[in-house]
Amino acid sequence: MKIYKIRNSDGLFSTGGHRPHFQKHGKHWTSVSNLERHLFQILAPPKRTTSNKFPPSVYLGCEIVEFELVETSVVETFEDFEIRQKEQKEIQEAERKEATKIASEKKRRREFLKLKKEFEP
Repeated sequence: MKIYKIRNSDGLFSTGGHRPHFQKHGKHWTSVSNLERHLFQILAPPKRTTSNKFPPSVYLGCEIVEFELVETSVVETFEDFEIRQKEQKEIQEAERKEATKIASEKKRRREFLKLKKEFEP
């Protein structure tokens, strides 16, 4: 699958729309005809528009970049991801409970030693 973007001289990509500006990621078009429609929209704005904040020169010095998207193999299914997430939460919960138990035991030991000191002859 191919996608198309408009890149300026700073390496930023157009956001598209009626008033394009440039960002790190920007917008992509999935066909040349959609990109052409966007360019026509900018180069020939409707007559009813009295002011155009971004004149057609917004794209002067820009280039159209074609990207070829490559499909890769599935690393993990959604179901496997959910199972892994659930297992991680269970492990975290068990670790939290164990840490709470240890902290409680330490507190009880300190209290015991304090009472033992107080009541031992």
